[in-house]
Amino acid sequence: MKYNGKEFFTYKVSDGLVSSVVLSLLEYKDDIWIATDNGISRYNGKDFINYISYKDNNFGIVWCITRFKDSIWFGTKKQGLFKFNPAKAGGTNNGFVNYSEKDGLPLTSIFSLASDNSYLWIANSRSGLYRYDGKSIINYTKDFNLENKVLTNLIIADSALWVGTKKKGIFKYIYKNGKFIKSTNYFPTDYIYSSAAKGENLFFGTRGNGLIYYKNKPVRYTSTNGLINNLVYSILIDKENSIWVTTNKGISKIISHKFKGYLNGKAVLSICEYKGAIWVGTFENGLIKIEDEKITTCNQKNGLLRYKQVWALSVFNGKLWIDRE
Repeated sequence: MKYNGKEFFTYKVSDGLVSSVVLSLLEYKDDIWIATDNGISRYNGKDFINYISYKDNNFGIVWCITRFKDSIWFGTKKQGLFKFNPAKAGGTNNGFVNYSEKDGLPLTSIFSLASDNSYLWIANSRSGLYRYDGKSIINYTKDFNLENKVLTNLIIADSALWVGTKKKGIFKYIYKNGKFIKSTNYFPTDYIYSSAAKGENLFFGTRGNGLIYYKNKPVRYTSTNGLINNLVYSILIDKENSIWVTTNKGISKIISHKFKGYLNGKAVLSICEYKGAIWVGTFENGLIKIEDEKITTCNQKNGLLRYKQVWALSVFNGKLWIDRE
């Protein structure tokens, strides 16, 4: 689904989308890439090109997408890691390269990817952390003391790699010229859901323990000091450097470390900034717009189909894209 500022347009399987269950979106040059539970769709503004299988195996669930060295990278649930060269468009297999067991990457769920100019970091949720330098994949799980840990989130910020885990907190790895010189574990019992960064400011959303803010040292925000709820789904840093935090009981906006609450009691799954407004996807109340402190629920009058759940939001080619159920 997309929104052009005036009305909504819905894209379904009948319009060419590979699946109605959208898990991740990525804008790259003139295309938007769509990860689903049944492969990948590529939208060029007019048509969908779908990629369902590689050789004889279906992609299945595709969890995440990122960019690295002029290619698009996909993490899947059962088929490992895939690279696609956008310059080689065409048939289902054309342009894809698979990295899996033969390359040292076990065929278990690749839940998160992060990249910088030198490396692609791969979080294999059950078997650990891997790094690709453009030539080979290296397993860093043992070196980084991540054995027997479920990895949930990766982000590169503040000259470090940050690894979020399930109930083992956040691991910060400082590296220089490809070599790690220091590691630190913060909040070793937290379940990390999400992350966001701008400059030296980092934020991590947790499952039940609020929001973690890091600049030089970590600080936790919870409902006891103003956060609307402690289960944080996603985080947005807007153009004015305000922090928007979505939870299962509404939204908190942080300005100069002070909180303001919105949509109290509503479960909020996704958030995006578009044309000067904050757009919010909820679990039971559809799409909501917050602009100049005014809250508007979008409905069928705008061309929006009747639905309750909005899982993801993204901006592409001047349009707001909406994944809804």
